Order: sequence, then C-alpha cells, then structure tokens
Amino acid sequence: MNRFSVEQYALSVCLLCVVGLVFAVAEAAYAVVQVYAPDFTMPRADLEYRATVTNDSYWKWLSSFDKQQPRPTDDELARRRSDAHRELLAAHSQSAKGSLLQSLIYIVALSVVLVVHWRLALKFGQLAPPSA
Repeated sequence: MNRFSVEQYALSVCLLCVVGLVFAVAEAAYAVVQVYAPDFTMPRADLEYRATVTNDSYWKWLSSFDKQQPRPTDDELARRRSDAHRELLAAHSQSAKGSLLQSLIYIVALSVVLVVHWRLALKFGQLAPPSA
C-alpha cells in the first residue's frame, strides 16, 4: 500500500466520521430538548398522550379497559389524569436520557476515530512527494 493510498483511506474515514458526528450531535441536541422539555417533544399522535390531555379523553381511555367502573368525580378524575400525564412525560424524559447517553457514546467514539485517522492522514500527507 503506497503513501497516497493510506492518506486517501485516512481522509475517507475522516469524512465518514464528520458525517457521523453531524448526525450524533443533532441527535444529542434533540435528546437534550426532550429531557428538559418533554411536553414540547412528545408526539401528539401518541394514544397515551392524547388520552391525558383532557378529563373526558382520559375517562374514555380508562373506561375502554374497564367498562364496569363508575366515573369518578371531576376533581378525582383531573387529579388522576394529571398524575398520568406527569408520569408519561417523566417516562418520555427518561427515554431521552438514554438517547442522550447513546449519542454521547457515538460522539466520543467517532471523535477518537477521527483524531487517529486525521493524524494518520497528516503523517502520510507530509511524506508524499509533491505533485508537479
């Protein structure tokens, strides 16, 4: 393998690492928003989310599981709905923490590979004969 091929290989790996870093950083940024503002990033089409938006939708969702239970008072239903909504947002935030950790692992791994191959490209680039 000649020096030019090694330099091309190293620069190709660097390019792929930079592309991977762009996606990993974007995913990490979105995960940070999910952690600190889960209500903002919660999918509105999610059935559980839609069920916890209003008391009526929450009761309709609850009664679909057990049609025999009587409807609680509005205050009790609002409290239960609010608790369910808070738990749903907490679960969404917790899931985002896992995504953030995963993104950070990708960022570290890609950065290490990028630095190693960038140094390799510089080393072999300096040894390559000047082009005419």
